Amino acid sequence: MVNPLNLISGRLRMRHLRLLVVLAEHGSLRKASEIMSVTQPALSKNLHEIEELVGEPLFIRNPKGIYPNTLGEALIRYARLVFADLGGLHKELSALQSGSIGNIHIGGISALTNSLLPQTIA
Repeated sequence: MVNPLNLISGRLRMRHLRLLVVLAEHGSLRKASEIMSVTQPALSKNLHEIEELVGEPLFIRNPKGIYPNTLGEALIRYARLVFADLGGLHKELSALQSGSIGNIHIGGISALTNSLLPQTIA
């Protein structure tokens, strides 16, 4: 049985989500540990933490590697969405900081806004 949302959301970390995505892409604990620059036992421990948080196994292990079960696929899909949203957030923050996007509010009397304002903006 899957654990309650407040337990999962309170303890799930970005490193957990990154681990899920890397495991899905490479299908090997050894390769994932190299990519994430952690030892294989530490990676296995993190995977165990995630499975405890969810309350169910997320991967099927066999001699050829590791691959997600149905629950694992769902969690990986949402992990990818989180990283895609973070990428969008970073782009927007950078654009706001550089001034390439944003809002400007201009006030004026109607007689000037019909003629002077368009010329000024152009």
